[in-house]
Amino acid sequence: MVIPARARRISKIFYFIALFFAVGRAFPKPDIYINNVFAEKICNLLFGSVNADSMYDTSFYIDMSVMLFTTTVIYALTMTLIKNIRNK
Repeated sequence: MVIPARARRISKIFYFIALFFAVGRAFPKPDIYINNVFAEKICNLLFGSVNADSMYDTSFYIDMSVMLFTTTVIYALTMTLIKNIRNK
């Protein structure tokens, strides 16, 4: 059965979203793996001051960027694996 290109593209988008949720559930709280000194430096760079609200926002941005990077790497690896399996 041949799947049209649009349906294949939509299924890849849904796979990426599902993978993103799975990676998000697998990660611990960002306070565990984000260094406070590093977060304060990033917070000062982004917002110009360090307070509780801006630190919370900064830890959220760092957490989302780490999750997005991890999800992208896993997605690229699995798509390469699927492509290699289909070509053999």
